[in-house]
Amino acid sequence: MPAWTWWASVLSFALASSISPGPVNLLTLSNTLSGYLNSSFRFITGATVGFMLQLLILGTALQPLLRAWPWLETALHIGGVLFLLWLAWLLWRDSGQLDDARRRPADWHTGLALQWLNPKAYLAAAAAVGLYAGGNPQHLYWLTAAYGAVCWLSLAAWIGLGCLLRRHAQSPRRMRALNRLLSVLLLLGIGLML
Repeated sequence: MPAWTWWASVLSFALASSISPGPVNLLTLSNTLSGYLNSSFRFITGATVGFMLQLLILGTALQPLLRAWPWLETALHIGGVLFLLWLAWLLWRDSGQLDDARRRPADWHTGLALQWLNPKAYLAAAAAVGLYAGGNPQHLYWLTAAYGAVCWLSLAAWIGLGCLLRRHAQSPRRMRALNRLLSVLLLLGIGLML
C-alpha cells in the first residue's frame, strides 16, 4: 500500500480537479436545477464510472498509443471541444421551462460517455496517471479507487448546490438566466483548456 504522503497528494489532486467547474459539474448542476434529482445521481455515477475506466485504460493501454500516434490525442481533444461547444449551445438555447416535456434528463449513459469527450477529464486522468501511477499497477488501482470516491462525492456536492439554487429559480426567466450563465461558464472553461 502506498505511503500516507502519496494518499494525501492523490486525494488533494482528486478533490481539486473533481470539484472545480467543468462540463460534468455544470451539466450536473443544470440537470438538478431542472428537477431531475434521481437522474442527477445516476448521471454522476455514470460519470464516475466513466472516469475510473478512463484512468485504468490510460494507465494500461492508451498511453503507449498516444505516445506512438500524437495525432490521436489531437483528434480526441478536437472531438471533445466540439462536443462541449454543442453542450454550451444546448444550455444557451434552453427554454427555462421546468416542466418542458421535450427535455431529456442526463442519465447514467450520458455521464459515462461524457467523460470520454471531456478534455478536462482526459487532462486530469493523464496527469494523475503520470504523477501517481508511475507504471506501478498497484498504484494505478489505488489511484482509481481513491479518485472514484472523491469524484462521486464532489459531483454530489454540485447536486446539493443545484437543490439550493432551484429554490430560487422557480420561474422560466430565472432558469433561462441560470442556464445561460452555465453556458458562458462552460465556454470559458473550454477557452482555458485550449
